[in-house]
Amino acid sequence: MAVVGRSMLLDAEPWIHSQTLKENGFEFSPASAKHGIELSDLEARSYPEDEAASLEKIRHRLQHAGQYFWALSQTSTNKLVGMVNGTCCKGETLSHDTMSTHDPEGTTLCIHSVVIDANFRRNGLARGMLRAYVAHMLEHERNIKRIALLAKPHLISFYISCGFTLVGASDVEHGQEQWYELVTDLEPRRRTAYIVQIDVFTAQPFRGNPAAVVFLPSTLAENPGWMQSVAADNNLPTTAFIKRMDVTHTHTST
Repeated sequence: MAVVGRSMLLDAEPWIHSQTLKENGFEFSPASAKHGIELSDLEARSYPEDEAASLEKIRHRLQHAGQYFWALSQTSTNKLVGMVNGTCCKGETLSHDTMSTHDPEGTTLCIHSVVIDANFRRNGLARGMLRAYVAHMLEHERNIKRIALLAKPHLISFYISCGFTLVGASDVEHGQEQWYELVTDLEPRRRTAYIVQIDVFTAQPFRGNPAAVVFLPSTLAENPGWMQSVAADNNLPTTAFIKRMDVTHTHTST
């Protein structure tokens, strides 16, 4: 079991990203088929004409790969302002063939669109939305082993900041520009615990008492000996271990 630091923490827990978006007045959730035209319009405004998916393709993704089609809406207006959508394939390298259909048994999730309305850009929404999307797949879509996407050169650094790794130039030709493939492998991250150091009993940084919080993968069996070793290595007054509870195992007392 690996333990990594704060830099990777936010990719581990989907509720952290979703809560951050919610606190800023946005809701990120699975898209509804009834919003097909609105989502298609957002796609058309975000990509050149020869790159944007048609309304037919948007509706096809909503119908056949709906669990991988998520939308960001502004809570106060219910306006759709962003989306992330993808389809699955069995191959590990993206091609025209693997990107043109959805294979429900595929283990590679190909992201087709990461879009934010032009009026809402430069606010960190795209990064928060994509990280929440990846974190949801980590936690809830166990059949997905990796997530891949194609990006233009000026967006490579953005996707790397979201946890993706550059594979190299892609053979896929779509539009006028060269595309580059990036990927994030989910299986190693499902076996990783994430740790952050916090300050308690204070409202000011670097005051109060330091404590460590370790976020455990939901699939990890509790190991008291390992947990004690982590606590000893932290050498802080308190080390707390947090694990998502399976709601099917909760009990109600009367």
